[in-house]
Amino acid sequence: MDYQTLNTMNPDALGEAGASYTQLAARLSDEATDWKRNVLDRSRAAWSGTAADASSASLQRIEDQLQSATAYLRQSADLLRQGADQLTGIQSQLRQTQLLASAEGLVIGADGSVAPGPGAAMLPPEVLQQRMAAMRQQLLQLVQTATEADDSVAAQLGTISGNAAGSIGGGAQGGGMPSGGGNPPGGGAPGGGGSGGGNPQPQPPMPPSPTPPPAPPGDPGRGGDGPGNPIGGGGQGFGRAARNAN
Repeated sequence: MDYQTLNTMNPDALGEAGASYTQLAARLSDEATDWKRNVLDRSRAAWSGTAADASSASLQRIEDQLQSATAYLRQSADLLRQGADQLTGIQSQLRQTQLLASAEGLVIGADGSVAPGPGAAMLPPEVLQQRMAAMRQQLLQLVQTATEADDSVAAQLGTISGNAAGSIGGGAQGGGMPSGGGNPPGGGAPGGGGSGGGNPQPQPPMPPSPTPPPAPPGDPGRGGDGPGNPIGGGGQGFGRAARNAN
């Protein structure tokens, strides 16, 4: 991230993305509840035997995948809101620093450069140089703090995305956050009647296979901190976390 990005970004975009994730998690949680009640529970109540047990295990994996996806969306939502709060606070500090620079007779350029302003003419040269150096240091520190916050949120989003891809793709083993690779199983009931005691039971209707929601955004990288601008590097767009959330 560079000075221009920190100065012009809109941290509320992260908070809005977090709110969207929360809404999506709530809808998916409702779908998971419906799936359990209308498919999993009904299948278990109407069908018994060895084949039914195998089908029930497959349906349970889908139930676990839906619950895991809901949890990952909520984690992402919380993280995005935290990132928005952090960057909002840092940008507020930048605004205060800009006011201080003006009060000290300094001008901050669009790229973060510091130069004497009209009010600096009365200052001794050594005082002016000291103020300019101190102001540059404050701006550099703010940009560094914002970059670290941005990178931290982006890295955590990447971790959540990776965990979700492995968990939701592989199916759950019991409750909690499942692990493994592969594609989510279909929900079709196996053929044949139940085994064990009694007569074979009719097969329950074939349940639909829910499509898992998209995983939280990954970490495509950010603009490099190259030699372009005096304060920070040639950051692009909003920064890593904000671009990932868009």
